[in-house]
Amino acid sequence: MDAAYFKDKVPIPMFKSQRAKVEWALQQARAMDESTVSSNEFVYTFGIPRISSHIHQLRQEGWVIDNIASHGKTAKYKLVRTPGEYDPDVDNRIQIGELNV
Repeated sequence: MDAAYFKDKVPIPMFKSQRAKVEWALQQARAMDESTVSSNEFVYTFGIPRISSHIHQLRQEGWVIDNIASHGKTAKYKLVRTPGEYDPDVDNRIQIGELNV
């Protein structure tokens, strides 16, 4: 069986949980030129139909994930910061409402 690729660039490893897939996809997208992951990618590439619940849980745990406005019904998510990272500029952007988190 051929390996599946994320954004046609990175082979997708095997994961034991949907949560691990979500974390990996957000971090990989941030490392690539294409920094967002659409809800359709989560559904069709990773088999995660209820991505909003995972995004909500990650945010509750301190992940900063921006919702990028899109034209249509597909949400796009961009990882800004994980709980272990600190950036005062990100905190300022959140406070002034520049990020949709």
